[in-house]
Amino acid sequence: MLFASDLPVEQKSTTPDKRNAALTQLYLQHAATLRRIALAKGASGADADELVQELFIRLQRNDKFATLRCTEAYLRTMLVNLMTDRFRQSLRSPDLVDIDDVAPPVASAYNDPETRLSEQKALECMIQDWSALPAECRQVFFLHRIENKSYDVIAKTCGLTIAGVRKHLRDALLILTTKRIERDNQ
Repeated sequence: MLFASDLPVEQKSTTPDKRNAALTQLYLQHAATLRRIALAKGASGADADELVQELFIRLQRNDKFATLRCTEAYLRTMLVNLMTDRFRQSLRSPDLVDIDDVAPPVASAYNDPETRLSEQKALECMIQDWSALPAECRQVFFLHRIENKSYDVIAKTCGLTIAGVRKHLRDALLILTTKRIERDNQ
């Protein structure tokens, strides 16, 4: 723990070089600990680095840091306050919106009749393959891949065990993959 009274008299001076040297010393002593505290409180690695950097930038602007009685406690309190401020700011600010969700889709260069015909043919083949699955395999595959249900929910819905759900998923994937390979080789 570093007290202001522990600093040599020349570091208490307000000359920029000596002040920066004292701040650099504080950074070297406390940055790693402050980063670990930020990580322990739930910040990501990048956020923890930014918080520590912002803390020392604010400390550099503050003229009182040389007169602090308990520097370590002050730094920890400042870090927690910065984290709280960021959290509150994130609640107030709107969520980020992906530009793809806002912008109209760009016309595809592959929107020619031939491409549309081949895509339509592929869709028809996929529907045929889907229809060729046994009913229980098709239901399990649909619940898992399309509706994103867990194995437990599928097992309860279909009256199967989890091992049965896995078996039907494996069979469905095997059948669909085999049919696609056969079709591609023709």
